[in-house]
Amino acid sequence: MFEPLVESLPYQDPVKLLCKVAHLPHTCFFESITEHPDARYSYLCLQPKAIVRFKYGDQYCPFQLLEQLLSAFNTKMIPNLPPFQGGLAGLISYDIGKVCEKLPNHKSDDLQFPDISLGVYDVVIAWDHRREQMWVISTGYPYHESSKRYAHAAERLTAVLALFELPTPDTILQKVDYKTIQHTNVQEYSERILRAIDYIYAGDIFEVNITQRFLAHKCTPWSPLDTYLQLRHANPAPFASFLNGGDGRTIVSSSPERFIRVVNRMVETKPIKGTIARGKDPRQDVINANRLINSEKDRAENIMIVDLMRNDLSRVCLPGTIKVPKICALESFTKVHHLVSTVMGELAPEYNNIDLLRKTLPGGSITGAPKIRAMEIIHELEPHSRGPYTGNMAMLGFNGFMDTSILIRTFVIHGNTLTFGAGGAVVSDSEPRAEYQESLAKAEGLIRAIT
Repeated sequence: MFEPLVESLPYQDPVKLLCKVAHLPHTCFFESITEHPDARYSYLCLQPKAIVRFKYGDQYCPFQLLEQLLSAFNTKMIPNLPPFQGGLAGLISYDIGKVCEKLPNHKSDDLQFPDISLGVYDVVIAWDHRREQMWVISTGYPYHESSKRYAHAAERLTAVLALFELPTPDTILQKVDYKTIQHTNVQEYSERILRAIDYIYAGDIFEVNITQRFLAHKCTPWSPLDTYLQLRHANPAPFASFLNGGDGRTIVSSSPERFIRVVNRMVETKPIKGTIARGKDPRQDVINANRLINSEKDRAENIMIVDLMRNDLSRVCLPGTIKVPKICALESFTKVHHLVSTVMGELAPEYNNIDLLRKTLPGGSITGAPKIRAMEIIHELEPHSRGPYTGNMAMLGFNGFMDTSILIRTFVIHGNTLTFGAGGAVVSDSEPRAEYQESLAKAEGLIRAIT
């Protein structure tokens, strides 16, 4: 099994390097910005050797192709380095659920983002922020013969490092020249919530995540890099990411939520359910946190999703290994407090990371329970395809490592148009206007980031 080539570099701010290469097609960046316990590593992936792009209706199974790519090119995991050391990285949209489960095609897909857009990255720049260390790692993909792999790894490593000799472009925060941010009005959104509650009382579901889309249109194209810099400043988070899609489309995210992580075949998912704003002073902040911790509604929402994720993991994990070490734990971020649970299991020997994705996508925290019926109701009530929103940014390592975020607190950019989503879980005692106000509160930080 091949061991990647590694070179240590002088530690520097990841964003300084991103600014040099963000304009390059398929630049893929994962950043941990905050002091959150999960915020330790960052990664910059450049110049992929190949791109896997899939849209529903294409005549092949994308998961089979991903499995072939990963299984054909195993590498050793080098200890004491950030665990993603080369592999597949990029976007998995919410709408890949139509491939994983039998679901209707959406009636409106105006964004036309791919359902999967993953690069095959043989060179990765990796940071360990706790140790303040930085490396460049090269796998030698696609060669299997050892001598060719080492030679190719060294050549690619040198070529990528040369990119950073380029001058850093001047970054001037973009002028905001749009008139308004369009979104659903309170009456229409309330009608969706009431219809969802009807389904709950009818026994179809226990909980469903209903969202709305916000749209901002500029007279000139949005600057993806400026937008990312503004978002990471306004909303620092442990699972921030940037993806230049190579086709004029860009994902800019500062997500607080991990979907699934796999290290040495141990699986971890951390669904978020339950949100309240931070207080304006320390006393009010404690009051708000305690209010969230003691909220029966928020705890019920969280526990339902924990049960859903336990069920999803049980489809591919060894019997008896599913554990819930933390349930409804308080996690505090810059703007909000969240209730976060942790569900763990051990992947069964007959399954791999791609099997795990097929059995768990999309994430339960942004669908509802039971999942498939909740997704059918989302399809009925939400007028547009979600596209990347509530999908995932993913790293799938040649060494068996995997980490994925949930794409919330996320901008989707295409030319002059920027969209983002916000919403929340609907349960039997949800109040429509309160749900509407919650969606606006979640969108407030995003709106502030671009204004």
